[in-house]
Amino acid sequence: MKHILIVAQIVLISIGLFGRTTVDVKFSNDKLFIMERGRAQGIEVGMKGKAQVVLKSSLDENEYPTDVGIFIVKKVNETSSELLLEKNDPNLEIKTINRVEFNPTAKEIESYIVNKSYIDAGMLLEQALKEDPVNAKLVLLKAYLDLLLTDEITMENCLDFKSRYPDAVLLKDIVGKLPRSGQKCIDDIMSVTINQKKYYEATFNNSHVMIFVPDMKLFIDKYEVSADQVRKTGIPIRPVKFFSLNLQNYPIGCPDYPAIVSFDEAERSCAATGMRLPTEEEWEYIAGKSKGFAYSWGNKEVNEDYNTYRANYESFDDGFPELAPVKVKEFEDYPSPCGAMNMMGNVSEWVKESYNKGGGFLTEKEDLKISEKSTDSICVGFRCVREAK
Repeated sequence: MKHILIVAQIVLISIGLFGRTTVDVKFSNDKLFIMERGRAQGIEVGMKGKAQVVLKSSLDENEYPTDVGIFIVKKVNETSSELLLEKNDPNLEIKTINRVEFNPTAKEIESYIVNKSYIDAGMLLEQALKEDPVNAKLVLLKAYLDLLLTDEITMENCLDFKSRYPDAVLLKDIVGKLPRSGQKCIDDIMSVTINQKKYYEATFNNSHVMIFVPDMKLFIDKYEVSADQVRKTGIPIRPVKFFSLNLQNYPIGCPDYPAIVSFDEAERSCAATGMRLPTEEEWEYIAGKSKGFAYSWGNKEVNEDYNTYRANYESFDDGFPELAPVKVKEFEDYPSPCGAMNMMGNVSEWVKESYNKGGGFLTEKEDLKISEKSTDSICVGFRCVREAK
């Protein structure tokens, strides 16, 4: 019997290493106990766990925990909790509960995730889901609410859990608790990758590829909004007369080229998909002003190096005498610091203050700088931002 008890103790310790928490308890009466662990440590009303008496052997002086019932958290303040005990044996008189043991709390799961230990966090979640659905729901809900839409781990974390439990009712409950902007953001994300600048890019189901900018808690379109994307919102695009043969049928025959629209049309197009135009401050920050750049790629002029062109501007030599597609390999080596493409040249872009930034294919190279702005409405496009908080 002694050997069996020793094995049981080893198992308990091993499980504790993988996420269970044991906490000392102050005795109150036969059924109600006070635990010195509260809201600040991730305890929530409704959580359940095992109540234990720790027996000490007079022979070998080892401690042997014995389960005497199940507790449920009835009341929580910042640093302590009231536990109601449901005894295994209703007739058992209990004068002391040495400790309680319960599945991992949200705080513990968050600790793993923040330290990028996704495998360990996943193990804790799986343990919670398997062993106690009540605890699992509370733990997952708290972890999601604290972690989703924050800092650079946001979308990777979300999709990691989403792929793990794609049909879980828990996830639906969690999304329902988020602000509407948060719900929409999570529901609409199709995939996440990391771009060449090491920023997260989320592809939304409205076909927008957007870069998550953690400092500003928002997403911005990686590319200028295309004619096809605007067409899908139901907002018509007026024809523009071009000389290039491949642009003669703009916009109907040019779905992958920037949408050239008025300020009002740009605003309505963004709003139709739950987004908005960037402010001047946001646009400049993302373009590179925060890095002290003159242009989105740095401080070199658009064609400073021999036969190298960093944007589509007023030059036949850059390969595009007029408009270029929104995704074009000729300029892909010159993104903004977060990876946004063509912020300089091609089409200038509307900002919320109703002027445009970045210059376009008609712009002289001196006027492509981040600091420049224009009220001209000829060949102006846009990109959208989406709140992430």
